[in-house]
Amino acid sequence: MAGRLHQALHALAPHHDPLTADAEAWRGTWLSKVDPRLKIAFLCTAVLANLVSQSWITGASAIGISLVGLVLGQGLRVRRTLVRLTPGLVAAVPLVALRSLLGPPPYLWTWTLGPIGIHPSAAGTAAATVLFWKVTGGLALVALTTASTPPPCFLSALRWYRMPEVVLETASLMYRYLFLLLEESERLGSAHKLRSRNWRVGRQPRVTAMIAGSLLIRAYDRAERVAEAQSMRLSARREHQIALAPPRWDQLGAALAALVVLVATVRL
Repeated sequence: MAGRLHQALHALAPHHDPLTADAEAWRGTWLSKVDPRLKIAFLCTAVLANLVSQSWITGASAIGISLVGLVLGQGLRVRRTLVRLTPGLVAAVPLVALRSLLGPPPYLWTWTLGPIGIHPSAAGTAAATVLFWKVTGGLALVALTTASTPPPCFLSALRWYRMPEVVLETASLMYRYLFLLLEESERLGSAHKLRSRNWRVGRQPRVTAMIAGSLLIRAYDRAERVAEAQSMRLSARREHQIALAPPRWDQLGAALAALVVLVATVRL
């Protein structure tokens, strides 16, 4: 089931491919050129407004703002933008189901399966609806930020916000290690396909486990070399940091307008 879902999402848009997602974030669009410090401030404020709100309209507004930003500001296709919101739906559905079943009576209906009784309540369903919009709206705002901000620029903005240097170095190494894993996996997969035409992942568990172990070892070895090279440049790190230009008035205006829309829908 998971494999079919992965193939269906990949057929619609390869949004989950780190190489494709990274290339889309580096596009020279209006939204990608916005100061990442402004994006982080907007994200924190918008997520906070979404969390304290008791209305589903706030979550729906967050999704609408994210769709408009990704389509118009980042220049993504509508189909790819909708697929980017799919992880939010997958994460929200189990939470909504559990919340609707944990509510107090009166119950909407009751279904008994042996010793197990399933009875969603009206109050739980109403709370689950608000929770659904909150989760999907918050993840849509995160997708808006990550899909339009190159990771090095994002890390530079976090450094400006005085994020601990250890956390930033760890995140930078994880970002680079991800691409090392992808590159090594492609090399190992191509090499094994040349030796065994009919081999597929899962059909030969022993061979698959050997390839996975070799992949981790080889990728870790290359990651160590990257870490050593990065540590040798620590003295000149300040010179190689990405310069952050001050935000323009149109960027500030768009961020404030979006925040006004979100705050106006909050019902405390």
